[in-house]
Amino acid sequence: MRSCTPLAVASSLLASGAMLFHAGSAAADTITYNTISRSLVAGVGSVPLTNSTPGTWVQQMQVFDPSNDGASFASQNSTLAPDGLSGTLTARATDGAATSGGVASSLLTTTFTLTSATPCTITGSWLCQNPSPGVVTDLESGAGLVLSGPGGTVYSSVFAVATPVFTAPLSFADTLPAGTYTLSVTARYTFRELAPTELGARTAQVNFVALLPAPGSAATLCIAGLLAARRRRH
Repeated sequence: MRSCTPLAVASSLLASGAMLFHAGSAAADTITYNTISRSLVAGVGSVPLTNSTPGTWVQQMQVFDPSNDGASFASQNSTLAPDGLSGTLTARATDGAATSGGVASSLLTTTFTLTSATPCTITGSWLCQNPSPGVVTDLESGAGLVLSGPGGTVYSSVFAVATPVFTAPLSFADTLPAGTYTLSVTARYTFRELAPTELGARTAQVNFVALLPAPGSAATLCIAGLLAARRRRH
């Protein structure tokens, strides 16, 4: 029997090639997007790539710095659909000389409205990697995801200062009441070296799936069963 968990549902759909989840085509849309901001920056002074419409957005930027043999790279493959969001956001800055630095960011922020109480699951992971901690000033670096709603922060998993390698899962399951919510996903590296260091790429990355299925869909019933089982255990 196939496992009926949000992660299993997400994994099955991703394996079938679906970036987002349309569990019941006859069901009404769950999400009304009010504002959308997706952006990439790679390199100091570069012109950002931006997007403000729903659907799938796949972009990347890479800038080489001949003065220090370094490079800045940012990418994003994200989807905003009527019943959920997903994506992979990556920022990487590679340095090749002492007392220099790099800038890279991949950002997604959207404000959306739920018209009725909706079960929500968030799965995925984030990663921060720094090959030479202690000799780098992290000006604005980190990775994470924050969901806020009418009562404030609903879920937050953020890491702001990178150790050599640090990763953590994203894990959330609950029913969201009707209202307006903001989801922010960040992968950013902005740093300045203070001394000669080991060369290497400094990376921030977030992979996430936020599932908000339409009422009456198979995914809704699966998540509702999971939440009921969780309540019985507590």
